[in-house]
Amino acid sequence: MTEKEIRKAAYQVLKYTNGNVCYSALCNYIQSKGFIIVELHTEAGNDILKKFGCYEQYANEKGIAVIQKAVSFVIIDSNLPTADKLHILLHETGHIDLHLLNKSTFADISGVERESQAELFAYRVQHFGKVRYWIYKLLCR
Repeated sequence: MTEKEIRKAAYQVLKYTNGNVCYSALCNYIQSKGFIIVELHTEAGNDILKKFGCYEQYANEKGIAVIQKAVSFVIIDSNLPTADKLHILLHETGHIDLHLLNKSTFADISGVERESQAELFAYRVQHFGKVRYWIYKLLCR
């Protein structure tokens, strides 16, 4: 995955949210990709994970994007501050867009490289506000 491909993927989030990347807009974006947002340490979130038999496996995660039994989840710790949840959702969105929905890149790169790419993706999205979004829009054509 090149820097340009990561930048273009980040642009797609900015485009979807019209440059206003907030928690609810990011949740909508993730759900548009077919993923269910599951908040750990809530009754509903814990019940969903128990239903799929993966509560114990993910109970201590801060955030993770996973496909379990043909169901796609983004699991996030509900006890985190909103700013942390936003960054984690951005990071996991990077995994979704760069790796999970692109099987060819997932198998070809190491876990460390996938983490670096997801973090760069999150950085790219987080550090482009509304004005920069429009400049970015021109640069990514």
